[in-house]
Amino acid sequence: MIKSVLSFLLVLVFSGCASSVGRIETHTSEFDGTTETILTPAWVCHEETSKSCDLQFGLNRRSNMPPEDVELTVRTPGNYMFVAGESLKFNIDGETVSVASISNLTDYNFVDEYHNVWSSQRYLINKTLLSRLLNAKRVAVHVELKDGYREGIFSRDARNAARPAFREYYQKVFAAPL
Repeated sequence: MIKSVLSFLLVLVFSGCASSVGRIETHTSEFDGTTETILTPAWVCHEETSKSCDLQFGLNRRSNMPPEDVELTVRTPGNYMFVAGESLKFNIDGETVSVASISNLTDYNFVDEYHNVWSSQRYLINKTLLSRLLNAKRVAVHVELKDGYREGIFSRDARNAARPAFREYYQKVFAAPL
């Protein structure tokens, strides 16, 4: 299983798919004028190596949301069902923070030209938690799945990693320094 995930990730990197990782896009609705600022998912990797990555985190904020709220998308390659409720946990400098999913249903998508399935879940977080994640020395992540779990280190500042992309997103969306 681990070999297939690593092979899949190498294919992504060499096929150029990784270039769209952590990109910020803003769209305006033609229907009602609301704006949506999206951060395409970026990698959350294991601590021992950046070549072992099986989580991606993205962000989404719409102008009609409460001003402090942001939607966090967590996705993993493969056909996995996320546990309903508080399936996302952060260890922020030794303190555990649990976040409940927005929906009890897992989303399944084909996100690349090879038609590989990715499983994802959405969580509502706020500006305060996002700031804590960005300012912490060490943030470990644990995601509960029906058939196991995924873990990674959010506090890495490597190329294509989630934290540097989240920093840029935070400054753009909230127009505030960290």
